[in-house]
Amino acid sequence: MNRIQSKMIMLLVVCFATLSLLGGMAWGVDKLKMGSRLEYYDVAYRQGGFDKKYGLNAEGIPFATGVEVVTAIRSGGIDIASHVPLTILLSKTDKVLVLASSAYNKGSLYRMVVGKNTPYKTIEDLKGKVIATKFGSGSYNAFLSYLKAKGLSEKDFKMKNATPAAIIGAMQAGSVDAGIWFEPTISVIVYKGFGRVLLDFDGHATFQGYWMVNRAFAEKHPDVVVRFLAGALDAQQLLATDVKKSAVLISKGYKKRGRNMPPEVFEMGIKLMNFDPDITPDKYEEMHRTYEFFKKKGRIKEQEPDWKSLFKTEYLEKAKKIRK
Repeated sequence: MNRIQSKMIMLLVVCFATLSLLGGMAWGVDKLKMGSRLEYYDVAYRQGGFDKKYGLNAEGIPFATGVEVVTAIRSGGIDIASHVPLTILLSKTDKVLVLASSAYNKGSLYRMVVGKNTPYKTIEDLKGKVIATKFGSGSYNAFLSYLKAKGLSEKDFKMKNATPAAIIGAMQAGSVDAGIWFEPTISVIVYKGFGRVLLDFDGHATFQGYWMVNRAFAEKHPDVVVRFLAGALDAQQLLATDVKKSAVLISKGYKKRGRNMPPEVFEMGIKLMNFDPDITPDKYEEMHRTYEFFKKKGRIKEQEPDWKSLFKTEYLEKAKKIRK
């Protein structure tokens, strides 16, 4: 073998190795712990195998509340999470970075249901009636904002504090006149046929889901974070373009956690969401408005952080380049 042939072979080896790396073929299987509250995007990500696609093994760690997730990601108990009380979290710590948007909705996700055969047509028809929702929740705050815009007060109604499961049970039993929550609770009520949507709170609240990472983990494993995001973007694209397939995946994921619901329930909620991952300027503005809201409520005492310093979009830009 002459020198020219040797150089050509060496060049081919280098090219093959580079292509393999870009295509993910050279990646080992890296593990990460991912907080899961059964949000559609996190279930679709793991159930669809989008972690495996980029050489990852994302272990879903179940949590019941956002408060638990906050504690876990701050301490490093989990690496990746989504859908927590983000404004409050970032006001208290710089140990968490925001990577990308996972889902967005301008308020229509929060809906009020009434009995299917009831005569109610407007919010005014429910004055003096029993309305069940979880006090202090996003749904509750959306309702209060809606009432203020309509010149009404919660004192016009008999409010009942209830969990999502209790709302379903009360609506089915007819022990309350209306219920307020979001997905998949509202779609379950509609799908089972004992309730109908009276109204939503579009324009009166926002639902903002973000992928976030423990800062120390991101600094130590930046390539893992980028690969995670590449898979997350694939999952979000599936949610945005193929509702039926996404709903099947989510239904299977829920069943693994002991919640047996048909895909049709999830189809209703998926259609309400915007899964664009980009962090646009209006997202920062919304963080500021939310901060001011919680500050007035006394839930935040800390100084407002520099949001842009905690939103690290460079991981997102790199993830876009390696997507298959």
